[in-house]
Amino acid sequence: MKYLVVNDKKKRKLAVKYQLKKLCLKALFLEEYLFKNFYKNKKKPTFLSFYKFSSVLKISYINKKGSLGVIKNRCNFTGRSQAIIRYYKISRIVFRELASYGDLLGIKKSSW
Repeated sequence: MKYLVVNDKKKRKLAVKYQLKKLCLKALFLEEYLFKNFYKNKKKPTFLSFYKFSSVLKISYINKKGSLGVIKNRCNFTGRSQAIIRYYKISRIVFRELASYGDLLGIKKSSW
């Protein structure tokens, strides 16, 4: 299961790396829609259609692994993809074990 954890970390690094680049290219392409209300009565700046088209092409060339939608939450210890506690990034099974040993700060086993 270790390879799943390693691959997940690689995907997260790629997503962070390409996220800003994608947003900038999208802003170039969608400048008409973004600034439509701001430039109602003023002269509207326009980009050449070539730059808009090239920004769309660059977005499509960015690796698919560089998108945030590909990332799946996985447990850092076991690689399990189901029942993940987001704050700790571990599965419920590992969370229960660590909580019973007292390894998690602020968490204690309750009994009544």
